Amino acid sequence: MSVYGGNAALLASASLGQATVYYDPAALLAVSGIKDGFIVGTNEGDALLFIYDNGQLVFEKLASFGVPIAISASLSGDKIFVASPLNEEIVVFSKNGAIWEKSQTIQVGKPIVHPVVLDEQNNLFAVTSDNGLTAINLDSGEKLANFPIALSSAPTSSPVLTNITADNAGNEISVLTADGERNVFNQTGGEIPSNLPVKSFIESSADASQS
Repeated sequence: MSVYGGNAALLASASLGQATVYYDPAALLAVSGIKDGFIVGTNEGDALLFIYDNGQLVFEKLASFGVPIAISASLSGDKIFVASPLNEEIVVFSKNGAIWEKSQTIQVGKPIVHPVVLDEQNNLFAVTSDNGLTAINLDSGEKLANFPIALSSAPTSSPVLTNITADNAGNEISVLTADGERNVFNQTGGEIPSNLPVKSFIESSADASQS
């Protein structure tokens, strides 16, 4: 694992030994409250917290799951979400002072094939092995109305939150699939037409994240 500066200069590196990173990119989000920290999931099922400090890159094991895991984090950096294509649950860790603690396990019912994403209303969105998009409220642990939704084919990446319609009604959820389609839905499960003007896609965050 390596850390590079803005000029592409190598700043530090650390060996994972025999372990391999499951989901690329490895550094999904900087973790607030920790100096230049990021969290990685491995094929061996370990959640590893890396910290870059004073020219050195060190890491510690947060938890072991025994299956390949993909990790994402809340924008505030105080929660991380662990999912696996071999499990049917999302495990939530919360930061309590300097310690990360397992705080919640959410049953999904289907294996999750890419890292999950959290919106501003505390709703988690995930794509599943049966080519579905599901949405679960983090506070209640319940699925949102009208979810899960069938996608046009297998998802090729995580869901992306965007505002393709350029309104104030909340985010849309965009998922790219193996048939080349962009599947777009609003937060109540309604499908957004895929034939929107090209300009709206170019200006949206979905293109920046999914191109």
